Amino acid sequence: NRKKRFTDLPFLFRGLLDFELPVIAAIQGHAFGGGLLFGLYGDIVIMSGQSTYSANFMKYGFTPGMGATHILGEKFGKQISVEMMMSAKLISGAEIKNRGASVIITDNVMEEAMHMASQMSSKPRNSLIVLKRKLSQEVWTELERHILLEEKMHEETFHTDEVKGHIEKHFGNHSSKQK
Repeated sequence: NRKKRFTDLPFLFRGLLDFELPVIAAIQGHAFGGGLLFGLYGDIVIMSGQSTYSANFMKYGFTPGMGATHILGEKFGKQISVEMMMSAKLISGAEIKNRGASVIITDNVMEEAMHMASQMSSKPRNSLIVLKRKLSQEVWTELERHILLEEKMHEETFHTDEVKGHIEKHFGNHSSKQK
């Protein structure tokens, strides 16, 4: 009903970028949609080879938001990200690894995350802060353009009967109950 936008909560796509120190996102289990995207904004992303992942927005009939059209390609590669966004299919961590994604895929997510944190903690704090700021600014510069384009996609699609029907099919007609 055009009352809320994903940009109303910028922490979802910008929050991890804004942290002063580097963020290790340890995604130990299955992750879909916004939850997956949130984790992909970590500076270092560690995922389970045994879990499944999906950019499932189209399953519900709507185009991706939260910078998905950018961050998925950055972390997984163009082809996997297009497949995930267009089809909403589940992809295993093992397949993501085999297809050369730029995230760490392991069967020991927390052990790997703790090892990485230990390595980083021995580095000069100010140097980590300066490097993090520079790398986050690069991501944000590109991401900002994608966020604007995703908002336009939502403007073109969310109000249509077809998209509303998909949403109601999967989530029920909550909009009439909230009036």
